Amino acid sequence: MTKKIKNNGFTLVEMSIVLVIIGLIVAGVMAGRSLIQSANINTIVSDVKKYRTVFNTFQDRYGYLPGDYPYAHQQWPYCLTGGNQCQGDGDGQINVPGPVSEAESNWSWQHLYLAELLPNEYTGTRTALNLNPGDIIPEARFKGGHAGYNLMGYSLGFYGTTYLGGGQYHRSNFLLLATRNGADFSGPAISPVDAKSIDTKMDDGRSSHGVVRTLRGFNAGGSPYNTCTEPDLRGDYELLTTDNVCRMFFDFGG
Repeated sequence: MTKKIKNNGFTLVEMSIVLVIIGLIVAGVMAGRSLIQSANINTIVSDVKKYRTVFNTFQDRYGYLPGDYPYAHQQWPYCLTGGNQCQGDGDGQINVPGPVSEAESNWSWQHLYLAELLPNEYTGTRTALNLNPGDIIPEARFKGGHAGYNLMGYSLGFYGTTYLGGGQYHRSNFLLLATRNGADFSGPAISPVDAKSIDTKMDDGRSSHGVVRTLRGFNAGGSPYNTCTEPDLRGDYELLTTDNVCRMFFDFGG
């Protein structure tokens, strides 16, 4: 009598079913990542449009930029931040008229709150302890990010002609999307792929042109500075880089 040998392996049908299930799981994960990425991009675009609106509304109402308003203490007597009592110098730039702790970029969000254009209160006083998004500046609301937004003039610090380029921006003011970087707010926030998507939605898709920009890929001496863009003059994003290496600037004029 011949003894039957029991086969404990998978049949072709069972293997096919397993492969289909694995494929569906992988597809679901990839689709989920794509949805999160798309939601992050849409959130940033929405935030920028909102802040541009309140920026322009403040300027229309008071005749000055938020943070640069030279009559802030007269308008809001309880606005006592810093030696200048949270008053800017009225020169059309959101800059640093005195100590860094009294920067107009710090006061800009406080002015917008006091003007009842933003719901959240911001301290207006910069220290090493409260530079985090949500304390002195608004937090960027995208998933997985610890970034924030800051208003700044074109000539402020190293974010001037050397890294942004283009003399036509010498009187512009920008909304900066970045993260905390030690004692200042200049760290990268998003990937080149996401930066290009935002740039394409809002502008021309080129990092060194138009009203949406990032730091150039080289400095004044021609040495590489960052990996967000390719190290040339074309303004192309470095799409092979997947890490968050980009800081973004949105031109608000002024």
